[in-house]
Amino acid sequence: MYAVHVTLVKAVDLPSADFNGKSDPYVVFQLANTTHKSSMIPANLNPEWNPEETFAFIADDPSTAVLEVNVFDHDRISKDDKIGFCHVPLASLVDKPESEVLMYELELPAAFAKQKRKSAIMLEIKLEKED
Repeated sequence: MYAVHVTLVKAVDLPSADFNGKSDPYVVFQLANTTHKSSMIPANLNPEWNPEETFAFIADDPSTAVLEVNVFDHDRISKDDKIGFCHVPLASLVDKPESEVLMYELELPAAFAKQKRKSAIMLEIKLEKED
């Protein structure tokens, strides 16, 4: 069993989902049956979470576990829009002694793909084997 610590640093070049040309992004992380949600950053296509936000998960078998990362635009009136997503296989991180801060490319849902952005999210992920 592994403890998985995911730190949200920032996102870049997110698609615009609001009439003002901005988005109000927040991130939802899911690993197995555990879900965590970040705070929302208003009116920003390049949000930085300061202080950074860290979320804890448990992975029974990191060689097959995949962290789901979904970025949403918060809307007050209508349903929140998914504006980007990616999947991070934990297998590539199993034998790393230290955590790594990496940029992960976000896929854009069809409704936002026409904006042709190079959206990405910066995460620090650390796996710790539990005895």
